[in-house]
Amino acid sequence: MKLLNYSSNVLIVLILFSTSLIANVYDSPFESISLTTAKEMARAEGKFVFIDFYADWCVPCKWMDETTYADPKVINTLKSNFVSVKVNIDDFDGYTLKEEYDVRILPTVIVLDQSGKVIQRYEESMSPTKLKDILVGIAGEVQNPVLNHKTNVSPKEIKKNDNRNFNNGSTLKNDNRPLENTVIVKTNRSYRVQVGVYTDYANTLNLVDNINAKLDEPVVVLNSYLNDKIVYKVYVGDFDNIDDARKLKEIISDKFGLLGFIKSFE
Repeated sequence: MKLLNYSSNVLIVLILFSTSLIANVYDSPFESISLTTAKEMARAEGKFVFIDFYADWCVPCKWMDETTYADPKVINTLKSNFVSVKVNIDDFDGYTLKEEYDVRILPTVIVLDQSGKVIQRYEESMSPTKLKDILVGIAGEVQNPVLNHKTNVSPKEIKKNDNRNFNNGSTLKNDNRPLENTVIVKTNRSYRVQVGVYTDYANTLNLVDNINAKLDEPVVVLNSYLNDKIVYKVYVGDFDNIDDARKLKEIISDKFGLLGFIKSFE
């Protein structure tokens, strides 16, 4: 009987310990609320709004979820000074916000002040240390309001003042494609045509706008690291079958002289 009691106590301790571990593993700094509600909470609590734009097929986004957003110091800083939300650009509401904030690279992080004004924009994968340092710097304004963040200019503002021409005479333009051309109901696997890897962000934008000027297909830019440098990968199209992707690859070769290759996404 004594042995049974001892075993029961050990079992209870193990259950409590396992529950604690599970709670820590699944602890998240993000609120399951709309951006509108997040802005209201931030204004009422004197916090900043932290927006993480992502997609289920974005590998760098998943990497940040598993590492950066799982870091205890990052979690504590976000919960203390920010109202944080995640926005899936493939959702209907997420697509609207993607257009509003001109999100063209994943992952993209945008920080708003208490009035809802964009004060920071980051279009890259960030390690826990880098993001924590950024968050601490922004949060320092709560105690030191004399500090002034430089508002990051969105790609749309850069393009607005850019009058360069492409070879075909088309000027840079905003992506005003209708909703149905960008938001696609996905199956378990989709196929896209990768048309380039670039280290210069301006060159990447030029290619994207050139493609938008000639093709009516969704264009996605993902960033990753190569030899400790950020590189931008440009993907065109989003198909349920590989044959359609092959046809697009041929069209891209004819129109742009680019030797693309097909990538599949789960």
